[in-house]
Amino acid sequence: MTENNNFYKINGHVTLEKMASKLPENKDQVTFDTNLKISNHSRNKLQAMASIGYSENQRTAVDVALQAWYDTLTINEQKEFDLQVHTLERRDVRIKRKH
Repeated sequence: MTENNNFYKINGHVTLEKMASKLPENKDQVTFDTNLKISNHSRNKLQAMASIGYSENQRTAVDVALQAWYDTLTINEQKEFDLQVHTLERRDVRIKRKH
C-alpha cells in the first residue's frame, strides 16, 4: 500500500460478513422511500454534486444541501425547523403503524 494515493493490495482471504447494527432501534422514527418531483435543473445540480465528490449520489446530495442550509439558520430557526420535522416524523410513525 502506498501512502500518497489510493492504490491498495489485499493479501490473503477477504470475507464479507453481516455486522450487527450498532445504532439503537428508534421506535419514534421510520424510514421509507418517497417520490419527489423536481426539475431537471435541480436534478442536474444534484448529479453534479455527486460527480465532483460532494456526495455519494443524488439522494445524499439532498441531505448535504439541506445540512448546509440548516447550518445557516439561527438557533431559534433551527429549533422551529426541528420541531416541524419532529412533528412530521411522528406522523410518519403513526401512519406506518396502521399498515
